[in-house]
Amino acid sequence: MIDERKVQRMTRLAIFEKEHEKEIETVRSTYRSDYVSAKMMKNWIFITIAFCIGFGVWALYRLDEIAASLNKLDPVQFGLQILTAYLVIMGIYMVLTWIVYTIRYQKMKKTRERYRKMMQPLAAEYEKTERRRTKE
Repeated sequence: MIDERKVQRMTRLAIFEKEHEKEIETVRSTYRSDYVSAKMMKNWIFITIAFCIGFGVWALYRLDEIAASLNKLDPVQFGLQILTAYLVIMGIYMVLTWIVYTIRYQKMKKTRERYRKMMQPLAAEYEKTERRRTKE
């Protein structure tokens, strides 16, 4: 005989699992520190590429000024200014990345906990059914 409560719970669970499959699997298989550090590494690469492109565009735009002051230009000072700008930009983006992905991981963790709580009554019903079968 089909238990309609079980079918309804299983259907709700299947829909929830389908909608949040990625979040549930990410939290199940990854520690928060690993998840956040992987995202920070990825963003570090993207920020470095974006900074190099931005610096290249800036240098092309100011090429006439750079060429005119080439004799007076102190390469060490110029390099330190570029490095300082890079480190400031990188620091800001790394802090923002850490905050954003820590919050996202916490939300995914809550989603997994909701899934686990939805699963518990269904598991309890299966245990009851199994106990009844073994008694018979």
